[in-house]
Amino acid sequence: MPEGTEVQLRLGERLSSATAAVGDTFEIISDEEITLADGTILPTGYSGRGEVTVAERNGMLGKSGQLGIRVIASNDAPKLSGVAELGSGSVQEKENALLAEIIARVNELFEGDLTDDDQLVYVNNVIKGKLLESRELVLQASNNTKAQFANSPTLSTEIMNAVMDALAAHETMSRQALGSQSVREGLKEVLLGPGQLYEALRDRAEQRVL
Repeated sequence: MPEGTEVQLRLGERLSSATAAVGDTFEIISDEEITLADGTILPTGYSGRGEVTVAERNGMLGKSGQLGIRVIASNDAPKLSGVAELGSGSVQEKENALLAEIIARVNELFEGDLTDDDQLVYVNNVIKGKLLESRELVLQASNNTKAQFANSPTLSTEIMNAVMDALAAHETMSRQALGSQSVREGLKEVLLGPGQLYEALRDRAEQRVL
């Protein structure tokens, strides 16, 4: 395969600049058929391994974290040489996929005439933004595993507080969340899943150390 050839790949596992280290490997999966230089055809869904080449955490003054990755080998074929390193494009695609997942899951929580933008802003900006301001949650996220953090009573309390604070500006969704434990639990699952609240809180903790 000539160097610089572009192919559609996706990650088989989650990567974050907050936790990844140079040299880490991870699963990659092809989203299209790939033809190698010797004529070998790798079908869609073929899996292989990638390696982290750059891992820079979020810095101060709003500096974004960065991840650089490269393909190193397929699982049961020779090294896939000549495939360019994946850069910001694949990171952007991943972010878009997370946002789409947030919308899909939040659509199942709330009733009424609500747009996707309304729901995305409410969860990913308003509620998550208020939770990121909690010093206690930042401390707990930095000192506990994600599973331990998910069971924190403080997290449930802070979600309730965030919903109440958002009542005036987002009455429809906030009233549904205040009146339903299942909606609040659903919000927590979305925030800890595609909302990446835990990872964002750990980033906050690291920034305060710098």
